[in-house]
Amino acid sequence: MIPLFGTLFPGWILVVAAAALITVGLTLILRWVGLGAAIPARPVFNLALFLLVTFILWEVLYASH
Repeated sequence: MIPLFGTLFPGWILVVAAAALITVGLTLILRWVGLGAAIPARPVFNLALFLLVTFILWEVLYASH
């Protein structure tokens, strides 16, 4: 368990960084599969995907408290 606050490298930074990397990876996978052109409003989709991944990671890591 990574502490949220009070450390040199807070846990929320790791959650946001991991969510960003996962979002980029999922977007690249969707483009590679051929679904990138089928997604309208790509920046909105990327933001929604980023927020969804961030929420899921946050719940997995910190919902037990």
